Amino acid sequence: MKLALANIVGDPNKTRLEDRIYNALTFFASITTIIILPLTFLLDISVYHVVMVLFIAFSGFYLYYLSRFRNTTAVMLLVIIGIISLSVIWFTGYGSIGYAHLFFQFITLFVLLSLEGRRRIVFFLLVPAVIIALTWIESLSIIPLTVYRGQKERWIDSLINCTAWLLATGFMIKIIVDNFRKERTRVEDELEVARRLQMRLLPGSEPEIPGFSLHAVYRPMEKVGGDFYDYCVTDDAVELFVADVTGHGLSSAFLATITKMAFDYERSGGLPAEVLTRLNHAVLRSTVDNNFVTAVYCVIDREDRVMRCARAGHFPPMLFRRAGRAIEEIRPPGKPLGWLENPGIIETEIRLSRGDRLVLYTDGVTECFNGRGQMFGIGRFKDLILAHHDLPPADFCSLLLEELRGFSGSEILDDDITLMVLDVR
Repeated sequence: MKLALANIVGDPNKTRLEDRIYNALTFFASITTIIILPLTFLLDISVYHVVMVLFIAFSGFYLYYLSRFRNTTAVMLLVIIGIISLSVIWFTGYGSIGYAHLFFQFITLFVLLSLEGRRRIVFFLLVPAVIIALTWIESLSIIPLTVYRGQKERWIDSLINCTAWLLATGFMIKIIVDNFRKERTRVEDELEVARRLQMRLLPGSEPEIPGFSLHAVYRPMEKVGGDFYDYCVTDDAVELFVADVTGHGLSSAFLATITKMAFDYERSGGLPAEVLTRLNHAVLRSTVDNNFVTAVYCVIDREDRVMRCARAGHFPPMLFRRAGRAIEEIRPPGKPLGWLENPGIIETEIRLSRGDRLVLYTDGVTECFNGRGQMFGIGRFKDLILAHHDLPPADFCSLLLEELRGFSGSEILDDDITLMVLDVR
């Protein structure tokens, strides 16, 4: 059955959704008309009805042939046929809310899908306008109409109309649902490929770093997201990078990929502030619709444990100091990447001590909301860091994610989440 329907309306991989709906419209409206044709003879109706029913059927098959095999969508011909059939059947009496109304239903559906702007408004208003006009004419008895000669004819005419509506409308709903399901599956498959590609841009398992302990997690809100992180360990330094692109979904993921590739190219030359400034030029050439990227880049000298940190509009890194049991927010100035030619990025230098913990994160952590509209916030985040500073970085990250899920009351969070924790041992 599914294969037969696909052959009738067209291959979803090769035919536009609008064309498949049009094919289904013209084919099943015609089939329905043929099916109910024998019922019309029970009414002992006039030759006008028989002619119009056949006219609708053969016109529909012709429109289907043009669309399916000639790639021609004759919208105007469809509208003209609908107007003619509606008018003739209306004025001859029986079936005034049957075949032609069904045909007009399909016309309206296709107009809404295929036309734009004023043309859509005109055709959309034309349908009820014609029906209202004909109803007004009928109410004034300007044209003498055939009337039912008994209750039997009224029931037969209702049966014909209901059959037409159920058959054709049911087929149309099935076609539309099946096609949307296929397109959604195709999009989901493409998003899954994009997710896997994006995950490959992230670094692999955390390396063993003498004197340090590192763990990072990334949880996109959708299949793909705009957050990403990176780290690099050399003989001399540990480099940490976290970025967040505005928005969600494919557009953010695409800009995140561009930013990541540009960062890989720029990271080897200069201090953190210089790297982010050059990165800004690459992002500025790639942004559209006022998108921007916030980022933080830290480089830690492994020997003397001095950290240089630069920030481009990103949330300030949290530095837990074991000596004072306090948290410092690292706030070097800098505007987001992709906003201005000169983001004014200035780095700061901080000496780390044994037992300190550095936490880099994106706004999905602090801007997590619960059902009452309350935000998780910086305060709760700091309290969690203070209360669980002795946990290994991996365990702390797991605990934080559990806290966020419990706070929000949902497994699906409101934003992408990136978290990177570095302990100085």
